[in-house]
Amino acid sequence: MATLLDTIEGKTIPEHRPWPRLVVDEDGWRFAASQLSAGSWTLLGLWGDIGEVHMAVLDEGARGIAVVTIPCPDGRFPSVGAVHPPAIRLERAVRDLYGLEPVGCPDTRPWLDLGFWDVQHPLGERRDAAADLVQALAGGAHLIPSCPPPARACTRFPSVRFMPASSSPGISVLRLTARRWFGWSSALVTCTKASRR
Repeated sequence: MATLLDTIEGKTIPEHRPWPRLVVDEDGWRFAASQLSAGSWTLLGLWGDIGEVHMAVLDEGARGIAVVTIPCPDGRFPSVGAVHPPAIRLERAVRDLYGLEPVGCPDTRPWLDLGFWDVQHPLGERRDAAADLVQALAGGAHLIPSCPPPARACTRFPSVRFMPASSSPGISVLRLTARRWFGWSSALVTCTKASRR
C-alpha cells in the first residue's frame, strides 16, 4: 500500500482504519483525479463531510486502497468529474447534501435536491436558526405546518386507527399484513393507545 500513498504528497492520518487516509491539497487532489482518468486507479467512492470531501481509490497494480481527503474551507473543491465522468453524479450529490461546490464539474444540475426539501444542504454546516427562519419566511413558508387530517376510529377495535396508505416498501408490507389479518383492503392499521380524544 505504500506505493499508492507515496505517489501523493499529503498528511497521513495514522488512526484511520481499515485503509490509510491522506489529507491533500488541490494539487494532490488533481493528481488523484488524473490517475483515475488515466486508468491507473479505480474510483471506489466519493462522498462529502462537513468541510471536506473524501475519495476512495484502488490501485490494482499495488493491490492497495486508500482514502484521499481534501479540506474545503471555502466550500469548493476541484472537480474529479471534469476528467473522470463516473464521479459526476457523486459530486452532484455532495453539492446537494453538503453544499460543497465541485469547481469545473461539467454537469451543474442538482442530483438529489429537486426543490422539494424544506432545507438546503441538510448534511452541511448548520447555520444560525434565526437566519434560516428569516429565509424561509421570505420564501413564503408558514410557521405552523399543515397537519394531516385526524384518523378515523375503527368501530371493531377502539384502540386501532386508520392511517392513509403509503407507497413506501416497508409501509406496503405492513398494509399487506393488515389486509391478511383483518381483511381491510385500503388502509394501514396502526395501534395507538394514547390517541383517544
